[in-house]
Amino acid sequence: MQHQTLISTSARPTASPHAELARRAVFGLPDDTWVFVEAGTLAWQQWCRFCRREIGRMPVAAHVFASLPGRPLGRYRGRSLPMLRPPGESALDRMRIASGEREDDIA
Repeated sequence: MQHQTLISTSARPTASPHAELARRAVFGLPDDTWVFVEAGTLAWQQWCRFCRREIGRMPVAAHVFASLPGRPLGRYRGRSLPMLRPPGESALDRMRIASGEREDDIA
């Protein structure tokens, strides 16, 4: 005899705010509040770690022709994301930079 358990939609766990933010970063369409994050930078590595941890996928970089703050007009590889750094990442990386530790696991 087999028993089936039915889960109503109200009983399903809702996604965490961090998972929703990661989904927006990977799948969402940018708006005026999003900032461009250049691939290969520390901020890009933080987003890749954050999205991989939260939803198992990383943002995909694309080439854009833009003028980044303090940089000349040119072709840059990266992506627009909801903020400069994902939640909880900046303090950890500031400590790593201060200690001289480097992470090269994500290109």
